[in-house]
Amino acid sequence: VVTVAVLLVFAMHVSLAKMSFRRRKLSVWLALLAAAPTAAQDAEGDAQHQVTCHSSMKEQLMKSHITDSRCRERITEAYCARLLAVERPQPLRRTCPLDPKVLASQLHSSEGHHPPLNASATYREARSIPLAVLVLAAYHRQADLIKRLIESLWAAQHTFLIHVDPKSAPAGLLFTELERWVGQHTNLANVHIRSEVPVKRSGASLLSAELYGLKELLQLSGRWHYFLVLSDSDQLVRPASFLQRLLSLHWGENFINTEVFDGRPKSVAVECSDRVHSVRMGGHEGGIPGRPNFTLASGSQFVVLHRAFAEFATAGLGLDAREVANLVSAGHQAPSRLGSSATLARQVLNEVLSFASPDETYFHTLALNSEHCISHTRHNFHFHDTR
Repeated sequence: VVTVAVLLVFAMHVSLAKMSFRRRKLSVWLALLAAAPTAAQDAEGDAQHQVTCHSSMKEQLMKSHITDSRCRERITEAYCARLLAVERPQPLRRTCPLDPKVLASQLHSSEGHHPPLNASATYREARSIPLAVLVLAAYHRQADLIKRLIESLWAAQHTFLIHVDPKSAPAGLLFTELERWVGQHTNLANVHIRSEVPVKRSGASLLSAELYGLKELLQLSGRWHYFLVLSDSDQLVRPASFLQRLLSLHWGENFINTEVFDGRPKSVAVECSDRVHSVRMGGHEGGIPGRPNFTLASGSQFVVLHRAFAEFATAGLGLDAREVANLVSAGHQAPSRLGSSATLARQVLNEVLSFASPDETYFHTLALNSEHCISHTRHNFHFHDTR
């Protein structure tokens, strides 16, 4: 049908070659309008595409090592939604005023990020910046290190949230010990313990835990200015005052150490049955294409975000922390299902949920595709000793 419509348009264009420009332009426009598929036809085509894809995927997965029927269904849903997005691409409404090639420059972290003229005054006023600190905890053997980390960062104006992986073994021991420790010290009333999201490394659940913690901290306090993600093995190698000085001199910046730009993941990743499954997409051996006008970026998960960007990153994801976590757990959906009112954060989240380790891509990609790209600094406060 499409081929015939295109030929008709071309034939009409040739037959009208000797007519006036205005009449010819109107006739060709009418022909194109008649050939364009309607929204109902698009929806019908998408539905048929999904039926065909689901049928083929179910047949293939029956031959795989995956025995859980719910897991097979989830993989089918995620793969077919991603395939539809690749074959029927919808451009992203990108709001970053900068060229992605400029952002990819190794010099970008130092370009345009200069302390204001009144930097010394800013330092004097903001040397005690209220922080929101999220600590992702998973191992009971790290309990003493977690306590030491909180004590080294502690100040009355900060808000702390320790998220304990519910799968932490022995069951419940770390959560119970940390709750008891907080209850024994009256000055630790600003330290909160949660255990909501079971975490699987390289899966979407790690991002779910991070966004759960971020949303919870936004609701726990309206005073903090910067959000930090830490692990249960982190310790300070410089005084907390050094962090305060650095943040005050770069007020409003988001420290997101982006290392890879315009990457193309090789497979669709789906977390289910306590594993992360990867499925290659046929015909795209060089990598799965992203949406037009979209820059995919990745780097370290340990980000430091200004509150303005933290609120932007959770906009439209849910009214509370549990809703946000559930949205992430639901996985990728076909972009057409999001609706025209979906926030940029929701659209970017949907894109990165197709791939492994979205905790290392979500904040990075959102910063580069939004107006916050001008306050993005490629710097990491973490030093990793891998010896």
